[in-house]
Amino acid sequence: MQARRLARALSALAEAPEEEGALPSLLVQHGMTLLDAAAAGALLTLPGGRITDAAVSCPCARELQDLQIRHERGPGWDLCFTGTLLPQTDLRQEDCRNRWPAFTAAALAGGYAAVTAVPLQRGRRLLGSLTLLHHQQGTVDADGLEICRSLAQAAALALSLREESNRAAQLQGALDSRTVIEQAKGVLSERHRCPPDHAFTLLREHARRNQRRLHELARQVVIEAAESPASPLLGPRHPPDSSSARGVGTPE
Repeated sequence: MQARRLARALSALAEAPEEEGALPSLLVQHGMTLLDAAAAGALLTLPGGRITDAAVSCPCARELQDLQIRHERGPGWDLCFTGTLLPQTDLRQEDCRNRWPAFTAAALAGGYAAVTAVPLQRGRRLLGSLTLLHHQQGTVDADGLEICRSLAQAAALALSLREESNRAAQLQGALDSRTVIEQAKGVLSERHRCPPDHAFTLLREHARRNQRRLHELARQVVIEAAESPASPLLGPRHPPDSSSARGVGTPE
């Protein structure tokens, strides 16, 4: 039964929607279900090392997440930097009061007696943590901890793959922009019989004057060169005798 529930959870994480926060929310939801936790929260590590509250199960969990971020101390916060799994731990211990005073006091006041935390880690890279809160100590055994670890690893893999996909899309976008700019330079260079560097200057100055993004203007130049060679945007094919034309290569 538990194996089937874990399989469903792993599948849900792998197929999580692209919307921001969807994957951490699923992690919190399935973590609570699989470990029979009373509350849960996920922290994520952003570029530059900043920690953010990614998802919670309830307002009390939100308060506990905020306390960790504000005081830079707490079971989930620590795991974002150490990657050291925290087995279910009794919050009534003196050690917890000393390590995480604000978190522990608030958790106990909220009726939580124990905490379990696992890192979201892929290889050596720490992506965040999942914190689970329990009303009683002794409810998470070694098998439960392994299930929680598997869930966290699946979430870390999904987050990492999504980041790599976004990075690849950004790189492809930059490459596409550079390609279309080079094409526009070629169009203007031929149209105005000028070197490519001068054609780029014409393109850039026109974009600045008209508050246009350079790659958007370049794309329009290329499209209009193919579809409407006589487009005013391109200017006359030969340098004009007067300054009346207002194409990319002509003064305003």
